[in-house]
Amino acid sequence: MKRALSLLLVIALVLACGAGAILVTADGGIRDSDSGRGGGGRGGRGGSGGGSIYNGVVVENASFWKPVVSKIRKAAPGETVRVSAVTYKEMPEMVMAALRAFPNVSLEIRISGGRKIIIPAGGALERKGLQNSYSFSSLLEHYGTAASAAVTDAPAPVQPAKSSASPSGRGNGDTSSWSYARNGVLVPNASFWNPVVSKIRKAEPGETISISATTYKEMPEMVMAALRAFPDVSLEIRISGGRKVIIPAGGALERKGLQNSYSFSSLLEHYGAAAPASD
Repeated sequence: MKRALSLLLVIALVLACGAGAILVTADGGIRDSDSGRGGGGRGGRGGSGGGSIYNGVVVENASFWKPVVSKIRKAAPGETVRVSAVTYKEMPEMVMAALRAFPNVSLEIRISGGRKIIIPAGGALERKGLQNSYSFSSLLEHYGTAASAAVTDAPAPVQPAKSSASPSGRGNGDTSSWSYARNGVLVPNASFWNPVVSKIRKAEPGETISISATTYKEMPEMVMAALRAFPDVSLEIRISGGRKVIIPAGGALERKGLQNSYSFSSLLEHYGAAAPASD
């Protein structure tokens, strides 16, 4: 009798979970028992699109958003993942979690009305409490909106040949390193600045990140955005002429409009110049 009751309990649990149950881990990873498409059809086009379990909460339309998370996890640093979500109204937390786990990847979401939501690299929102989704209206309010291409997708990220400049910025003067599209604008020398963003994000509170950028003339917004997100970290940039730009902890500038870079001359004007160490 007890064995029969146990068997019935197991069958009931399997039926409750469903054949397409998906487990999304906190770092944006996904585990599932099958394809995750469930009985909801094509992801929100007349059905639930399959459900997934994220921190104990069911996520709707997981069959649509699961491949988006996978693309984010597989994307190269500086890449922009583009999706069309015109039939949806919200994005689940598991996608934002993936963007937090892979801060060098951007996400472009085409939504209804010919609009685009662009979540830039390093710009993922922190989760508030048990928040499990973000309405498109709230994302538009936070990130603004970009005009959608009329027919075709936006062009793929531009990747010119990398220069022979070394990671320390002490190359042969050729600073034409590959760039990528961020908010529709090309970011120069992303291969040099991407590791800087990573160091800022991994730094301990109170730490100063020191870099040599003597062959460059400007710093992209993505670095300033990282300093805004981690206000306990300082950045010291050695530039040409034996000078240093020091952005102190909590001293990151706010972005003005669509500003996408900061010339070293403007940073010197704002922060002043510090004499280099005798190294």
